Amino acid sequence: MTIEFQCGECGRTLRTADDKAGRRCKCPECGTILDVPAESAGESPGVYDAEEIPFVAGESGTPTDEDRRICPACGEEISVRATECRHCGEDLVGDASGRGRRKRSRGGWQPTVIDAGEVVSVAWERFKDQMGVAIGLIVVGGMVNMMASMPQNVLGQMLENGAVGRDMLPVVIVMQLGFVALGFVVQSWLSVGTAIAMLKISRGQAARIEDLFTGGPYLLRMMGNSIVFGLGMVIGLLLLVVPGILFVLTFWPFLYVLVDRDERGLDPLFLSREITSGNWGSIFLLCVISVVVNFLGLMCLCVGMLFTVPLTYLYFGVAYDMMTGGSGGSRSRRRSPDFDDE
Repeated sequence: MTIEFQCGECGRTLRTADDKAGRRCKCPECGTILDVPAESAGESPGVYDAEEIPFVAGESGTPTDEDRRICPACGEEISVRATECRHCGEDLVGDASGRGRRKRSRGGWQPTVIDAGEVVSVAWERFKDQMGVAIGLIVVGGMVNMMASMPQNVLGQMLENGAVGRDMLPVVIVMQLGFVALGFVVQSWLSVGTAIAMLKISRGQAARIEDLFTGGPYLLRMMGNSIVFGLGMVIGLLLLVVPGILFVLTFWPFLYVLVDRDERGLDPLFLSREITSGNWGSIFLLCVISVVVNFLGLMCLCVGMLFTVPLTYLYFGVAYDMMTGGSGGSRSRRRSPDFDDE
């Protein structure tokens, strides 16, 4: 039996015998000191075998309680000397107040040309594994979003029906603008939480409905990036439609980049361009497939959309994971660091 695990710093997959569980080793790629986990993370190609992994002298056997602590982010047991949680990627070197703590990406950045058919196949398998959670995310998120938009809809109806006196019109308009802003904030917050959960499902990790409400740390950056994305899309559509479509195909993964890599400012948008290079055709095909699948769900008395909407969400979560070098598929082709096709 062997144990496979990834270096949290460079993403290199390592393999060793199961009797080395609990020992510390040094990654041959980047030199980071790692704990050998008790269980394998799964089979992967291109790994370092045990004889290539230098183990740290004096570190053998099962670690004692004094050598372990609990990750504040995911609750898993980790080494007291760990600078990053090997389970969730939480950065553990932030200051005492928690500021400066940042979740670093799990694994390296490996731009990959994807196959749309493979994405659909993997997404279907992931959906079957956690169908209840995926459907629950869409249902709960839709209900919360609907409640947040209710005041806006009520005021809008009052304005249309002339139920507001002329003297109260300025006040009602200001209130309406406030409710529109509130709706945008809530929708952005839920979008981040949905992306977090869907990305977990796309990677075969356990997701929970509670993940829907964990988007707070990313909210302001999500709002800023989505405003820029929306403006770019509108301008592109005004320029004879095609530029707008190309803009969407290029920058759509910004939300996944944000929650996966915790990038600052507008970096999620800038990095999206690197990810989608060479993948426009596959992404466009996924969009067409999503429209067809959701239309079929709509034809089933709308009930089918309870299944098709979360499934098509997963199409793009899986696509992002594969485009960044995830292990979801075997027909995807890695690209060189300068992002040119091989």
